[in-house]
Amino acid sequence: MCGIAGIYSSKLKLANLTNLNKMVKAQHHRGPDGNGVWMNETQTIGLAHNRLSIIDLSENAAQPMHYADYFTISYNGELYNYKELKLELLQKGHQFKSESDTEVLLALYAEYGTECLSKMDGMFAFAIWDKKLNRLFCARDRFGEKPFHYYYSKQEDKFVFASEIKALFASGCVNKSINHKMVYNYLAHELVENPFDLSETFFENIYRLNAASYLIINADNDIQINKYWQINEYEKPSISKSNEQKQYDEFRELLIHSVQSRLMADVPVGTSLSGGLDSSTITCIINSLKENTQIQKTFSARFYDDNLDEGKYINIVRSEIAIDPHDVWINENNLIDRAKNVLKFQDEPYAGTSVIAQYDVMQMAAKNGVKVLLDGQGADEYLAGYSNLYAIYFKELLLANDKKLKDELDGYKNITGSEFELDFAFMLDAKFHTLFDKIGVLKRKYVGAGYNQFLHSDYVHSHQPQSFKSNFKNFNNLTKARLYSTTEYGLHKLLKYADRNAMGNSIEVRLPFLNHTLVEKCLKMQSGFFINDGWTKYILRRTFADIVPSEITWRKNKLSFQPPEKKWLHSNDLQPIIAEAHQWLLKNGITNKHASTELEWKYLMTYLFLTQAD
Repeated sequence: MCGIAGIYSSKLKLANLTNLNKMVKAQHHRGPDGNGVWMNETQTIGLAHNRLSIIDLSENAAQPMHYADYFTISYNGELYNYKELKLELLQKGHQFKSESDTEVLLALYAEYGTECLSKMDGMFAFAIWDKKLNRLFCARDRFGEKPFHYYYSKQEDKFVFASEIKALFASGCVNKSINHKMVYNYLAHELVENPFDLSETFFENIYRLNAASYLIINADNDIQINKYWQINEYEKPSISKSNEQKQYDEFRELLIHSVQSRLMADVPVGTSLSGGLDSSTITCIINSLKENTQIQKTFSARFYDDNLDEGKYINIVRSEIAIDPHDVWINENNLIDRAKNVLKFQDEPYAGTSVIAQYDVMQMAAKNGVKVLLDGQGADEYLAGYSNLYAIYFKELLLANDKKLKDELDGYKNITGSEFELDFAFMLDAKFHTLFDKIGVLKRKYVGAGYNQFLHSDYVHSHQPQSFKSNFKNFNNLTKARLYSTTEYGLHKLLKYADRNAMGNSIEVRLPFLNHTLVEKCLKMQSGFFINDGWTKYILRRTFADIVPSEITWRKNKLSFQPPEKKWLHSNDLQPIIAEAHQWLLKNGITNKHASTELEWKYLMTYLFLTQAD
């Protein structure tokens, strides 16, 4: 929706128009429809805002917005249940001057304080100056769809925040310094986030507020951060298959409602259509809604590689429902310039060329007048769409249900065409997975240390973590694995890419699968709803089989959204630039002469990041 920024300093009066306007300028792409700045009389607090007009396009919805003489907000996001909340607040005596969800959020805070977060259904990052309590209240949505970055130093009397990292540096209040421990983790482990501290970024002393968390700065410049939402990891799934049809019906109702609410806008809305199950389901749900009278525009990435292109399945959807399709054919032309451009919006290294392809799709949506794009991200994590979850489910069944395990192994063979081998190591892992975690750590530390052999020894010594830890958890329970990848590690980086790519094109991306009530329900359901007879995401396939083409519903192969990256990188045009990147890293004491073609993207991205960051 927008870009937010602000400065709080109790004594230095850093919240001046010059600094705030610099932050607005750095984030112009997040809100080209307008901008605003505000500071209080003492210049202790200043808020800034870039506006992307989606709901209530009038000046009444401009920000920073004030309410009841005490509260001022800079807000980025959408509150999908704002109309229901507005009715509740009207009954409590609140009055409104606009039709925006921003004003509803302000009134909600005025009524409930920090408890307002429990009532909100949406994606958001915001900061509210509370003149009554003399404090700044900041919060981020449950899954981290919207970004919130900050610099804080009590000693320096400084709290500076923004949607994007570049705006922090533009403020003139924050120095830029590369966090080489994160660069090391990226090069050695292909990590774009620290799985043990998601607040850490690629810049020293720059942090992101974690998902489902709020932050308060008081008059003494003391900071307090609290988590306001979580699903209990140790809660056993409470919904059994004894009332199976009821669960499918409720799942259907919740997802349809989530799609409906995310169509709410005063501007054109489109859909990302990859040809996979998730995006196809959203497209077909929109088509089935009676109140949706306009033909929906869809936007699809196409690749000049038959093994990766989803055109066959995209065309199946097109042949069965009325849509206005748009394809973007993605290739390696001008790849370096495109990589630099995407890096400019991402602010940090990213994992591969699929991020560039996603940017290209969103760019096409913007060129066709669409300001809101619905996308299918989030489903794979909690609906068990990833192939590595088979092994976890089989471990769970090995410990609990031998007959069901045999049936599922037969289903797996039918779907994949191959046997799943239950060898001795697998059985030990299932029964003693905690011990296997520890063995894996030791193996990686002492036996498989070749992962960083291409790095200069001095660089490794200076920047590798002091205590070695395994990057990922080992599970023998499907529910815990789904919960982990949804709320702890995995989904966050995908949401980061999507938001930056969308806002880089001045459009808003909305994710119907990330309705928190829907996610909570699914994480309380037994595993058989998600992997059944060898089918992943079984509940989604079965529930919407009546409106999604059968060739997609019961499709056995799954293609990840992945361009032909190796082919591109090995092209004659790119090889000299990759060699230049490696030479630069070698010269600057980051790598040694042990180059590898498997590392070419990491060489290139690290080089681009470090040289652009200077």
